[in-house]
Amino acid sequence: MWIDGKGRLVQARSSSYNSGKIPAALLKATPQFADRPKGSSTTTSTLRFSAFGAPLHISPPAATGGGGGTSIALTLRCASS
Repeated sequence: MWIDGKGRLVQARSSSYNSGKIPAALLKATPQFADRPKGSSTTTSTLRFSAFGAPLHISPPAATGGGGGTSIALTLRCASS
């Protein structure tokens, strides 16, 4: 995380690692996973913030009923001229 001289968050970075190994129990329950490409992966996400002082609306993620994941929706609300 990075902050500016006024203490505002200006950048945040997150990384996740996946070994690419699929547990045997999951392969047995979901055989189509056996056809997935194998190998490790690292995903890095960087959020940069600007336009401080502009109104912002943050919506909670929609319920998907799935088994995990992360979601966030940010919408910049600009005043009409």
